[in-house]
Amino acid sequence: MPEVILTVTEENDVQLVLAGALPEGHMLGGPILYSELSPLSSSPAVSLKVSAGMAADLASAGRCLLRNEEFVPVGQLIVVETAQDGPGNSVVRGTITDTQGRQGGFIEELRTDLPGAGDAAVVLGLARPPTREDEEQLMRVFANRSAPVLILVGDGSSTGELGSDALDDVAHALITDWDLGSRAVIRRVPVTWRDVGSDGMIIERIAKMLDAHHCVTLLPDADDPGADSWRRTRATILDGHPLDSDTLSPLVSRAVLRWERPKAMRGLVVMLTGLSGSGKSTLAKDLAARILMDSDRAVTLLDGDLDRRLLSSGLGFDRESRELNVRRIAFVVAEVARHGGTAVCAPIAPYASGRAAARKLVRPCGDFVLVHVATPLEECERRDRKGLYEKARAGLIQEFTGISDPYEYPEDADLRVDTSIHNRQEAVELLMEFLRVKGWVPWSDIRRHAS
Repeated sequence: MPEVILTVTEENDVQLVLAGALPEGHMLGGPILYSELSPLSSSPAVSLKVSAGMAADLASAGRCLLRNEEFVPVGQLIVVETAQDGPGNSVVRGTITDTQGRQGGFIEELRTDLPGAGDAAVVLGLARPPTREDEEQLMRVFANRSAPVLILVGDGSSTGELGSDALDDVAHALITDWDLGSRAVIRRVPVTWRDVGSDGMIIERIAKMLDAHHCVTLLPDADDPGADSWRRTRATILDGHPLDSDTLSPLVSRAVLRWERPKAMRGLVVMLTGLSGSGKSTLAKDLAARILMDSDRAVTLLDGDLDRRLLSSGLGFDRESRELNVRRIAFVVAEVARHGGTAVCAPIAPYASGRAAARKLVRPCGDFVLVHVATPLEECERRDRKGLYEKARAGLIQEFTGISDPYEYPEDADLRVDTSIHNRQEAVELLMEFLRVKGWVPWSDIRRHAS
């Protein structure tokens, strides 16, 4: 039977679908669009984006096993139809069945966990920390001092915000601040925050299924004073400035700052992307050495070619394999950042979606800097010490980036360096100056080493 490896968001959506919490026909990993809040069938219809080749295999087999990124089975998709969705991509439509024999899914577990569940219960979705501007709304939510409170934290990486572990800490701080005591419980739910419309509706849907009396979700991208205050506060933290004590409660501030540390102490990932022969590997090595010399940071270097031989041995060069290669690298560097370290990596990372996934994976753990080593293709071919471009032009190497496979221009790059314009020393100095100006490598360190 064919197998499909799901992203974290797609895996979470499978659990939501099996629990009856998503609308029929939902695109796994996509926006959540409710046409009505009626219960779903026990074998809900869904859609899933796959490569054209995979779609053909699924259509032939009639079904596939769905696995998460740890290769654990999470469901089986019974294929009904396939349709093309742009060059090289397809959409598979079908129904999902549970492979783990769970009765009622996580919704039933929440019913068991919620103390005194019923009409008086309150559900609070926590996608961001509460600010002082949220206090009036929270006062209404917690007005009934005997009502049980269920605080839900998404169990998946979130877009540019605090991760699940950090929000757990924030939730505990909130319980203490509001003296909720034993009537409040914190639970992870298979929700990956994606957009204001989807996020608010999915928590509302879960609350409705639990027969909760009241539901509120604190969203980072919402249009309300609390969200505006949090966005300003978070920008202040990320810029390395002192936190305004009037914005968050002391306990919530402590929980936030445990994860969003001062920039010089914060985990950092510098990903250099560019064509083969652009000079990114050399620049990555030089940058790692300079950071070690000019600061007290611990640095881990991941070279693209070495990663291919070790982390991604056995992968091909089709789009799916390239994306998986970048995700594996991102997983490793995110773990380095999680523990306050600095990671420098230099994969080709040709696709915007792969680079975006890497940024999303790293952000809950530390800061992410994307550097486009923008050396022109002509210069990369001229250097071509490995003879790869010549073989690609001759058709001896298939799916070669820049020749027979695209390199998608990084519109969201934080910095661009062209090694055909800047020599080796100038290029690394441009990167170091960027890191100093942004606060990751303090100026005082470079002066100390220079003296």
